[in-house]
Amino acid sequence: MRGLRSEMREARDEKRETRCEMLETRDEMRETRSEKGEARREKRETRDEKADHSITQLISYSITQSYKYTITMISKIRYIKHLVIHCSAGYAGRDGIERFWKERLKWKVPGYHFLIEVDGLIHQLLSLDQVSNGVRGYNQHAIHICYVGGVHPNNVHLAMDTRTEQQQAGILNCIFQSLEWAKQFQDISAIKILGHRDFSPDKNGNGIIEPWERIKECPSFEAILEYQWIMKRGNSI
Repeated sequence: MRGLRSEMREARDEKRETRCEMLETRDEMRETRSEKGEARREKRETRDEKADHSITQLISYSITQSYKYTITMISKIRYIKHLVIHCSAGYAGRDGIERFWKERLKWKVPGYHFLIEVDGLIHQLLSLDQVSNGVRGYNQHAIHICYVGGVHPNNVHLAMDTRTEQQQAGILNCIFQSLEWAKQFQDISAIKILGHRDFSPDKNGNGIIEPWERIKECPSFEAILEYQWIMKRGNSI
C-alpha cells in the first residue's frame, strides 16, 4: 500500500510539474507575442514618422543651383501664364539629358527650368527670368518643371506615372518657388498649371484635350486635375 501511495504522490508531482511547465510556456508565448506586437508598433511608428517627414518636407527640398550654360542675367521680367509639368520619358540623369539637348538638338539653353531626379534632388537648370525650350510657341510666358521618368522602366514607349514620393514633393517645391517668384511682379491668380500634353490641338473644339487628341503623353498624369487646388488659392499662396 505504501508503495502504491508513493507512486500516486509521484504521479501528482509530475502532473504539477507538467502544469507548471505549460504555464511557463504560455507565459513565454505571451512575451513573444508582446515582443512581436511591440516590433509591429515600432514599424508602424517608423512608417508614420517617415510619412510625417515627407509631408513636412513637401516644399523644403534644397535646390542645386548649378548652371552649366552660359547665362546672361537680364533685368527684364517675364509675364508668366503657364507652369508646365514634363517627364523626361527616360531614366537618364541630368548629364545625359543635357548632353542630348546640346549634341543632338543643338540647343543653346535647357529644355526645362527645373529637373527632379528619382531621389527628389532638384536641379535648377535656368534662371526663371530666362526662356527655355519646353513647349514650342509657348515658352516666352512659361516656366518648365520636369521629373525624370514618366515611362515604363522596361519599355520607354509605354507612358506611366512613375513619380516617386520625393519627386511629387519636388514638383510641388518647384511650383511654389515659381509662384513666389512670379508673385513679386504680377497677379498670379490667372497662371495655369498643366502638363505638356495639354498643349495638344483641341480638334473637336470642346475645350478639353482628350486622350485621342494628345500629340504626346507627357507628363503621364493629369497635371491640371492634380494641381488645380493650388491655383484656387490665387494670390493667397
